[in-house]
Amino acid sequence: DHDGTNLQSLLLCLGFELVATVKKQRRSRQLHRSGRDVIVALDQVENVGSYAEIEVLAADENDLQAARDVVSRLAEELGLSTPEPRSYLTLSR
Repeated sequence: DHDGTNLQSLLLCLGFELVATVKKQRRSRQLHRSGRDVIVALDQVENVGSYAEIEVLAADENDLQAARDVVSRLAEELGLSTPEPRSYLTLSR
């Protein structure tokens, strides 16, 4: 479903509890870099700010460093120099 109601119901049935709601608008684009599919997501998070996320899938553990290198090179190319490890929930508090 488009608003997440079904997923929320499933998680509640599994024993998870709702602790907060984080509202964001996401725009995603798929690129191809170094022979890999890369997803770049631009998030506008209510009361938090704007963030970019770069995702590359590694085939297995042996491929992990190569996937990280693709992410690092693209981040540098896009001028993204400060990784943010905290979740949007943590940032919103």
